[in-house]
Parts: sequence; C-alpha cells; structure tokens
Amino acid sequence: MAVLTLRGLHGSCNPKCVVNSCRSGSCWAVLPAGSECIDCDKCPCFPLTPQFFEESSIEETDKKPDFIVICYETSEKQGSWFVVDFKGNIYHIGKIIAQLQVGAMAIEKHRKFRVSNSPDNLVGLIVKEGGFRHASELDRRHIIFRGAPKNVFVRNCGFEVEKLLRDKQ
Repeated sequence: MAVLTLRGLHGSCNPKCVVNSCRSGSCWAVLPAGSECIDCDKCPCFPLTPQFFEESSIEETDKKPDFIVICYETSEKQGSWFVVDFKGNIYHIGKIIAQLQVGAMAIEKHRKFRVSNSPDNLVGLIVKEGGFRHASELDRRHIIFRGAPKNVFVRNCGFEVEKLLRDKQ
C-alpha cells in the first residue's frame, strides 16, 4: 500500500499549494525538518463546500486558516497537525476560532488531507506580529478535532513549532 503524504495528495493542485515555509508577510513560524505545509490561500480545497458544515455551528463557510502543517516526531505515529493563522491584531476572536476550526474540519473530512498514519494530535496556532489585545482569551479557547477539544496557542513571529511538540501541551 502506498504511503499518502500531503505533498502527494496535493501534488496536482493548481496553483501549487505545498510550500516550504510557513510565512505571511514579514512574519513566520519555524517548522521542524520533514514537515509538510499547505498554504490554504493557494489550496483549491478551500473554501470548503456546504457538506462539510452540516453538523457545525460555523456560519461563515468561506473562512480558512493560513496554513495546515503536519509535523512528525521520531515515529510517524507521534506527529501533530497544526492549523496556523497569522494575525497582526486581534479584534474578532470568534472569527479566528472559526478559521482554525475550518482547518481542523478539512483535516478530518476532506480527502486531500487523508494521509497515511494521520496523527491524532492537533494544535491551533496563532502567530502574532504585533500587540495582541485578547491573547489571554484565545489561550483559553479550543477547537474540536475528531470529537475532542484541542488547544489554541498564541505565539510571536519566529516561533519554533517544534517547541510545542516537545512540550506535549
């Protein structure tokens, strides 16, 4: 049986949505070696069609995160998904959580995210460029992935994603 990777599943996307870095403008997140990253602004999977939202409370179905990343640790079964959104300022926390939730739904339900040995762990990650008025409130929020609540973290530009893998939230 062939091993399915994000790179392989999205290889035919036009425009090319598999990218080597997680960056928005002058802000970035440092990915571990071997990570696979999808730029959701370039990915034809988005916006998700209404069928993905049948059991969801999300009202704005055109929402999407900036990136979806899969990182593997020492063995392929101990990896994590990251749904990443870059923000300069935060004013509408509900909309940010909705963007991350749409990413979690895509990983869970869209055929283009059905990788081999898909990790069960998912982390919502907001990478901030400037001051963050509501950062502490976002740290208390969560998104749902495979029926379980998953943490949302707020970190500064240049953050090393591997630190969240090591800390095992």
